[in-house]
Amino acid sequence: MCTGQKDGGISHLMGSLNHLDLLREEHLELLNKYADLQQKYAALQSKVDPDQVADTSTLSGQLCATLKNLFENHAFSDLVIRVDGREFKCHKFLLVARSNHWNDLESTDSIEIPGDATACEFLASAGADLNFVQSKTLFTPLHYVAFSTLNQSSMAEWVSSRLKEMNINVADAEGRSALLLSIVVGNIALTKVLLKHGADVDSQGRTACHLAVQQRNAEALLELLKASDVDFLSVRDKMGQTPFSQALFSKEHALAAAIVKRLPHVALQTNGSGMHFDLSDIAALLYCL
Repeated sequence: MCTGQKDGGISHLMGSLNHLDLLREEHLELLNKYADLQQKYAALQSKVDPDQVADTSTLSGQLCATLKNLFENHAFSDLVIRVDGREFKCHKFLLVARSNHWNDLESTDSIEIPGDATACEFLASAGADLNFVQSKTLFTPLHYVAFSTLNQSSMAEWVSSRLKEMNINVADAEGRSALLLSIVVGNIALTKVLLKHGADVDSQGRTACHLAVQQRNAEALLELLKASDVDFLSVRDKMGQTPFSQALFSKEHALAAAIVKRLPHVALQTNGSGMHFDLSDIAALLYCL
């Protein structure tokens, strides 16, 4: 009887131990599942609300918080993306992790992204204000296009398709229209488009022709001289000079010759004292004629 009770007690104890082991295994399994759910929740939280403070009690939350701090700290940036003159500091491993488009960035320190006419059209179609004025520079979108040296031809084509929605003669903080700015930069593709659509050549006492001579930009000057009305060749700037006299004084004889060929009588114009400009530089004038 005692032996039977002893054996029964041992069996009961062994059964309890086995049951305890099962409970322990289930507990560990639940803990692992809970930890996994925490990681997934933290990852999902970072996608849904990136600005929310990550739960650092989990490994995923700690990683998200660390990456967020790293991304916001430009001192650790190892890559610069330049978009039309502006810079954005980034981290190579983040770009590689988030997109397949970046490929191998191991030996790359900077990336230049040209003007994108497709992106501009997408924004315009979505209702973007094409006459938006930047508060400090007073640049409009048209000024930004004029000032860009990237992808000029396609951007000029896009501007041509949207020019009716833009104020083409508005001046920036330095009194420069988009036309004048395009000549300064050498954006001839846009210069042609603006002239074709009747952009005003006068700005702050000077004309686009003055600026073309000043910049020694023969291509821009020849485009200006194609206009049917070239009365702007008689306009004097604040220094009292016409584009022709400016070309003479700067020894740009080829530019002066092009102006005289288009409008011969400009060589007979006088300055404020009534003196003919041909008398101030007779050699240059003879060269032009």
